[in-house]
Amino acid sequence: GATLTGCNFGKANLSGATLRKASAANAFFGATNLTGADLSGADLRAAGFAPAVLQGARFDSAQLGAAQFVRAMAEQASFAGADLSYANFSYCVLNHAIMTDAITERTNLHGVAEAGVLWTKPQLAAAIPTDEDRYEADMWEPPP
Repeated sequence: GATLTGCNFGKANLSGATLRKASAANAFFGATNLTGADLSGADLRAAGFAPAVLQGARFDSAQLGAAQFVRAMAEQASFAGADLSYANFSYCVLNHAIMTDAITERTNLHGVAEAGVLWTKPQLAAAIPTDEDRYEADMWEPPP
């Protein structure tokens, strides 16, 4: 795979791109369109995907430790077998994403939209769930 460590792909259109087994630790994909892209087996540790469009993207068996997915749109994305340890998915849209065998040690799932995601009990036990008090504060709006 390509060596893309630390590259800045902010706002790029990488829809349908094939980046399998790329070495892209610390790369920045903020506001990038990665719809349908294949990043399977890539090293994306500490990469930034906040926010990015990741619908249908494949991160199967990727190294995503400490990656940032805050407010990313990742509906129907596949993270099967990926290492998501310490990744931050706060307010990410993961509806119908595939998480089979993903490692979720200390993965932040605060405020995640997760309809149709089939989490296992061990995955949820290892992850950090939504903090209800923080969520309520985040959603608070002053009266008119």
